Amino acid sequence: MVAIKNKCGMDGGDRKHSLAMSEEFMSRMFAWSDETCPASRYEEKSSTVEEQNLKTKHFGVQICFELIKLQRKHLTFGLEDSKAFNTPYFELQLTNRKGWQKRVNKTDKEADLRNGKFKICAQPDLPACDSFTWMTRWVQYLEEDIYKCPLNPDDYIFPATGANGIVQTGEHISHDDVQKWITEFAAGADLPRANGTFSTHCFRRGGAQYRFMFAPVGRRWTLRQIKASSAKLLQLLQQSPKISRCFISRFPPTYALSTEFDKLLRIVAAAVTAPARPLPDAGLIVPDVPITLLSGAKSERSESWIIIVQHWEDGDAEHGLTTSLKDWPKDWLRGTNKPLAMKHTQQRIIATEFIDHYKRDKQSFLEAYPEANQGSSALLGAINKAREARGNRIARK
Repeated sequence: MVAIKNKCGMDGGDRKHSLAMSEEFMSRMFAWSDETCPASRYEEKSSTVEEQNLKTKHFGVQICFELIKLQRKHLTFGLEDSKAFNTPYFELQLTNRKGWQKRVNKTDKEADLRNGKFKICAQPDLPACDSFTWMTRWVQYLEEDIYKCPLNPDDYIFPATGANGIVQTGEHISHDDVQKWITEFAAGADLPRANGTFSTHCFRRGGAQYRFMFAPVGRRWTLRQIKASSAKLLQLLQQSPKISRCFISRFPPTYALSTEFDKLLRIVAAAVTAPARPLPDAGLIVPDVPITLLSGAKSERSESWIIIVQHWEDGDAEHGLTTSLKDWPKDWLRGTNKPLAMKHTQQRIIATEFIDHYKRDKQSFLEAYPEANQGSSALLGAINKAREARGNRIARK
C-alpha cells in the first residue's frame, strides 16, 4: 500500500517524478540522433547557423544532464589512475550541486573533504552513455566550431543560444531548453511514456537503476554485495557523517565494487580512527605579520605575503612556528586553541591563492593583487573579493 501511494500520490493524483531513462532508451535516442545528425558531422566546420544549431543540439543532449552551470575550470582532462592499470579519465568538479552550497556556507570543514570531485572513465561498451568520450569531443567541438578559440576557465561548457542562433558566451543553457531537447529526442526515438514524462532527472534515476539492477554481471552493484561489503563501512560512517556525504565519489562506476569497497574501508577507517596528533611541547603559535626581525625591526609590509607562504609550507622555528601551518591537524585548532583558527584560515587563504591558483607565478600574483604591497590585511580582502567573483566564496550578508 505504501508503494502504491508513493507511485500515485497520497491524494490519488498522478505522480510527478520523472520516468527513468534506461540504457535501452538511451541507446534508442542515440541511434535516432545519429541517424538525424551523424557523429561524423561534428568534425566538420558548420557552414550555416542552422547547421551549427542542429549539431549543437544533437551533440549536447547526449552529455548535458544537470550540468548547465558547468565551466571549463571544473574539468581536468588527460588524467590516468595509476591504481587502476593507468585507466584514462577526466575529473569533474561538481560545485553547483543542489543543497551543497548551504553546507559550504556554514563552515570551511565541508570544503576540506574535496566534495563533488568525480572520476569519469570511458565506457566503450555503452556508447550512448559514454560521458568520457562525448564530453571530450564536445569540448573540442566548442573550441573549434562555437568559440573558435580555447575556452577560458569561466566559459560555460553548455552555453545559451539566442533566438538568432548566436551563442551567448556569458550565459549558460537553461533548464527549459534542456527539457525541450529531452522531450524532442524522446519523441523522435518513440520512447514509451505511459506513466509519466522524461524530465532532467531521468538520467540520474536511469543510471542508478542500471548500475544496481540491469548492468551485466561483474559490473552490477548488487544489494547483497553492498550489504556484505559495507557493514563495517556504515559503522564507520556513522562516526563521521561528513565523510559519508562524499565517499561515493571516490570510485568510478566501471570499477569492481568489492575491490573498491575494500580500499574505501581502509581510507575511512584511517580517517575516523586515526589518533589525534599530540600538541607540540612548546604550545602553538601563529606568528603575526609583519614579524620582528633579529635586529628588532619589523619586516616590510610588502613582504608579509611571502612570509605567510613560508609559514604555510615550511614553518618559522625562530618565531615559535615549529610545524608548518599546512601540516596542522584539525585537533590543534580546537578547544583552548580555537582562537588560532581564524589566523590559520587567513594565512591558508593567502598561501594557497599563490600556490594553487597562481601556480607560484609571483609576477602574475602581484599584478592581480597590488594590495600585497600594503600588507596582509589588504591582500586578504582583495583575495576574498576575487574568490567571490570566481564562485569559490560566498559573501557574508
